[in-house]
Amino acid sequence: MAGKDVVQLYYTAPYTEAGIEKAHVNLGAFAKTNLLQPGESEVVTLQLVAQDMASFDWNDANDNGFRGYELEAGDYVLSIRSNAHDEIASITRTIPSDIQCTTDYTTGAEIRPLFGGDEGLEDYKSTNDTLENNLMSRGSGLELPAPLNREERTWSQVEVDELDSQKTFFSCDDTEEDPWYVSQVPSTWTQNKGERDEDGKTAIQLADLMGLSYTEPTVVGGVATAATDEGTQKWDEYMNQLTWEELTTIVSYGGFGQPGVETIGKKQNGAYDAAAHPFWNGGMFGGAQPPEDQMGTNWVTPAVWGCTWNVDLLRQIGVMTGNEALFFNVNGLYGFSTNIHRSPFGGRNFEYLSEDGLLSGKLLAALCKACTEKGLVTYTKHFMMNNQETNRNTNGGVMTWATEQAIREIYAKPYEIAVKEGNNSAFMTAFNRIGKSTCSDNYALLELLTRGEWGFCGHNVTDYMDYAEYRY
Repeated sequence: MAGKDVVQLYYTAPYTEAGIEKAHVNLGAFAKTNLLQPGESEVVTLQLVAQDMASFDWNDANDNGFRGYELEAGDYVLSIRSNAHDEIASITRTIPSDIQCTTDYTTGAEIRPLFGGDEGLEDYKSTNDTLENNLMSRGSGLELPAPLNREERTWSQVEVDELDSQKTFFSCDDTEEDPWYVSQVPSTWTQNKGERDEDGKTAIQLADLMGLSYTEPTVVGGVATAATDEGTQKWDEYMNQLTWEELTTIVSYGGFGQPGVETIGKKQNGAYDAAAHPFWNGGMFGGAQPPEDQMGTNWVTPAVWGCTWNVDLLRQIGVMTGNEALFFNVNGLYGFSTNIHRSPFGGRNFEYLSEDGLLSGKLLAALCKACTEKGLVTYTKHFMMNNQETNRNTNGGVMTWATEQAIREIYAKPYEIAVKEGNNSAFMTAFNRIGKSTCSDNYALLELLTRGEWGFCGHNVTDYMDYAEYRY
């Protein structure tokens, strides 16, 4: 019988007991064959970069004074497998000495620990004593830690008050100690500058900026300096025309789209909330509406997509989703969903692609790239580590604890690939916290990791739910 197969490339890195934690086998690359007739064969080429086999040493487990991605010296076994357990063929390559990977080979940005509680980043620490003292290890046979009793799981009132204080955030509360603090904007920035016609329209309209790049200002000591390239200067000239009311209209209304501001040439845009069934709830919310009684294609759930291992199939779904967005005059999709199948009890597992970060990322990148080429903004979600629905947003969000190694090698990996390979240009942040810091205003996550390391230059929208504590 004719059929397709998946060629899977795995790697096994050298492991030292009590050293950097590593899985025995890790997925490195994969490809789906064409439809093969009985007895027919096909040559499939798989590639991976050596740095992709590096492990993130979050706590200097190998005691060499370095925390970050490392390729430890030793034998690396590359194997073709039919699954993670059954090997078909393998080769061994040896790295003679340790290699410390301090630079992102895609963006050229520096890689440094962000969630370990380093100086200036204490608020974004992703582990606590309970986690660090109860880690499962391959070296100890993955023995499960003893469950904590009720007393051990109860936080003090001081700690509860600290979390409650984070329920709201106002930029006016920023201080000079905050790494994002800006005390002085560029001197070239103004408001309500330039000529307008008799209808109040600005001389430069949004459409005039199509295709022009923009470079963010540099901030040193709280003082922001604007870039001087031609594209940025044109964008600044456009923004200088806007009134305070026009500026606040753009940033203050973000639920399922934004209102139009005709005076500056900005049209109304709509975004719809769906993981795999775009526009199924199109008539429920604000923003641009599709034609009455019409909805997009109801695909099978993303968990089924993940089982296909078929990048090209997901690309085709992305193309069709983008086409439907054009038909419905929709600019954004609150999707695709891409957290990890960490537990069978995950309340949104049906929306997520798989339990593997690489597989999820490659499929997600195909979806995002195809949609983006049609002009549809994909708000990949729920960014990130949304692993439970119960209490996910209670009192500012459930706390999710994980080592930075787990974050980078598993949970953040799909989003990273979507940005670097899929041109993903937006995120929907999750309700939960990473450690004690809420995802929606996590500086380490949204600025240092995504923009600083991955080169992300899009925008974020917070998640939404009609709970009284979020009506601010």
